[in-house]
Amino acid sequence: MCQPFLMTEASCKAVSWVSAIRAIPAHFQDRKEPRLLKFEASRDTFKATCDERTAFMTAITETLEPFVLAGTAAQENEAIRAYRLLGGRKIMKRTVRDSLDAHDVIVKGIPAKSLLYLVEGVRVLSTGDVLNKAIGISIRTLQRRKTDARQKVLSTEQSSRAWRFAEIIGQATDIMGSQEAAEAWILEPAIGLNNRKPIDLLASAAGAEAVENYLTRLEFGVYT
Repeated sequence: MCQPFLMTEASCKAVSWVSAIRAIPAHFQDRKEPRLLKFEASRDTFKATCDERTAFMTAITETLEPFVLAGTAAQENEAIRAYRLLGGRKIMKRTVRDSLDAHDVIVKGIPAKSLLYLVEGVRVLSTGDVLNKAIGISIRTLQRRKTDARQKVLSTEQSSRAWRFAEIIGQATDIMGSQEAAEAWILEPAIGLNNRKPIDLLASAAGAEAVENYLTRLEFGVYT
């Protein structure tokens, strides 16, 4: 009996190729993988046998696999990039290699000294109320804590927001070409965010996710 790969039908009956093709994200279709094209050409009327359906699903799986692996690698790179922006091993006294390590650091609370390091390295955080919008702490409060920052750690919420901001500014730097451009971008209204400023959305996890998703779209050349 043929086992489905990406579709949920229980048997090898006639397959709707329109539905099957629509299940593939548009940017994967644009790659025009040869094995997918020969099925796509007659998808409206073609009736799949079990073997043909299996071949089609295998082609989809093999086509998408590199992107899945690339996505995993990107997540690891984002974690490492944020780790460096927050001072790395020198300040955190431990190694972060991936998102799971990052989770452990955040739950325990990143050192306040890491936030000081981030503020020194990302100048926009020292302007106006940017730090408060990004992390939930004012620049004045941070300055007052500066004398005993070595002994203190941030709350889990502040740690999570600081880490996410570091990931966002790192991702934006890659896309914009420089950190200076990324810092300017985060303060400007964005078309793909309904003309809202990215910095104004970082107070909530949902808003931060919207900013990250928009950056990903920019990376693939989608500006709206």
